[in-house]
Formats: sequence, C-alpha cells, structure tokens
Amino acid sequence: MGKFRLKFKKFSEKLLNLLYPKGLTCNFCGKELDDEERDNSLCKDCRGKLHAPQFDTVICEGVEISGCFLYDDVARYYVLSYKDSAKPFIAEYMAKFMYEKFLEKGIEADKVCFVPSSEKKTALRGYDAMRCVAEEFCRLSRLPLSDVLFRKEGKDQTEVPSEERKDNVKDKFLSRGPVEGKILLLDDVATTGATVGECVETLCKHGAEKVVALTFAFARGFGGNS
Repeated sequence: MGKFRLKFKKFSEKLLNLLYPKGLTCNFCGKELDDEERDNSLCKDCRGKLHAPQFDTVICEGVEISGCFLYDDVARYYVLSYKDSAKPFIAEYMAKFMYEKFLEKGIEADKVCFVPSSEKKTALRGYDAMRCVAEEFCRLSRLPLSDVLFRKEGKDQTEVPSEERKDNVKDKFLSRGPVEGKILLLDDVATTGATVGECVETLCKHGAEKVVALTFAFARGFGGNS
C-alpha cells in the first residue's frame, strides 16, 4: 500500500502541474499570469488577498517572532495546499516571501533551523514540509542549514484546543547535537507560539547564542493581530 500511495501521489502532482503549470498560472485561482506576476506565481487580485499582519514582529514565550501574512484566504491556501502535498512546489514561493521579510526586518543569523514534522507525517507526505522551505530559504540567503531538531510522535497541534497546545508540545522537540551561534528558526504558522517556544528552548539548552523565529503566517489573535 505504501508504494501504491507514493505512485498515486506522484501521479497526482504531475496532473496538477499540467493543470496549473508552475509560474504560468496563479497558484490560487488558476488564472494565466502576466510576465510581471510570475515571480510569486500569483495574479494581482490574489496577491492583494495576502494581508500583512498589523504587528509583524511580536514577543511570545520570550521569543522574537516575525510573520509575513495573516493566516487567511490565500495564505491559508498556500499552507494547506503545500502541506497536503497537492502543490509541493509552493515551498519555493513560501521561502521567497519569508526571505523578503527576513531582509525587511534586518534579521541577523548564522544558521537556519526549522520546526520539523514527525516521522509519521514526513512518511505520509513524502517530505518534511518545513525542511523543504528551509532549504529554499538557505539557497536564497546563503545561510547554512542546521538539521538539528527532531520531533517525537504525538498529537498534531491542529488536533488540540489552543489552551492545550503548550502542554501538547512539551518535551516533544529534541536536538541531535550541540548548537552554536545565532539561529533563525522557520515555521509555517504561529497560532499560540507554543511550538516555536518549545523549539527555541531546546536550541538554547544545546548551546544556541540567540534564536529568533520567522513564520509564513500569523493566526488571527496571535500577538494582538486581528
């Protein structure tokens, strides 16, 4: 069954790429793109639906976290389409937006880490979602990637109420070895900050000088954003 699922997934991806060619049609609505719209693979109307958060940098769990967009409309579609493997190439565009925010905020870092998926989720998707985004981000920023964090199996954060998320990720992230320097931690969505906070705690325990986080989106309500 595993081999069949993988073959079917690859077939589905090829079919979707034929229907919505990368860089030629809008990732969100499927409209054919003009030349100036192809950089982010979004038409002007859909690009306008990516809303910047009112507060794009907040302090949560003692961690400085910056975010590119509010988690609604196009931003939600980006994350869900990417993570359910419908359009895996979206990782490239998520990384571009995050790199632009990285430059805008003047973030200083020596290495890039990412919030890892569990082995179960990685096997189901066929890839670790944030690792792919981080690899593309590192290509753009020329910063080295540190694949030091790994995640214990357990309930996904989306499966538990917001008030239980901190307990749900407690001691769920471990380090494969020592960590040095200033670390930039990448994640897709900050909802309560619990996951980022736990990862940062692990990195600091293993030697990180400083850790700041950058996410693709902020959920409404996070950091005072509405």
